[in-house]
Amino acid sequence: MNRTATATLPTIQQWCEISRELREAEEAENSILADNADTPVSEAVVDRLVAARAAMLSTPAPNCAALLDKLEIVFERDRDDDDFTKTWDREILAQTFADMRRLLQISARDRLATVARYAERMASQLAADLLDISEAATFADGDPAAVVNLAEDALTNQAILAEQLKELADLIEAT
Repeated sequence: MNRTATATLPTIQQWCEISRELREAEEAENSILADNADTPVSEAVVDRLVAARAAMLSTPAPNCAALLDKLEIVFERDRDDDDFTKTWDREILAQTFADMRRLLQISARDRLATVARYAERMASQLAADLLDISEAATFADGDPAAVVNLAEDALTNQAILAEQLKELADLIEAT
């Protein structure tokens, strides 16, 4: 069943159950191999492991940690060179790519929100700097060097704010 387009995300508890089944299936295979590497693994143990891997890989990842679980299966199995990924069907690959697109897009939105909050703080700081300059310049007995220092701080904060606004514009354009 292709879950990429219409799937409801599993709960974290459901994902943990899928993950636990995979770990238990791997442990069962490893236990047999650890007892005697020459002993063939039973067909039932192999079938359980294949079904557990397929269940995890064909289920939408509910969060970035779950996506990492999937990617570790992909890269760990390929590193072991057991030909596991060579036999995948397009559905598993489509689901994994759909998870990456969905979850990594959220990361871009998170970055956008972070930069926006930082730019907002810098704008507030710039306003405070300008207020300080105004107050310092208002007093006739104010130290001109202090006003210059405050102005330099304001210009520095304005430059940082400009960089943050540029990054915001780039992130918005990219999404």
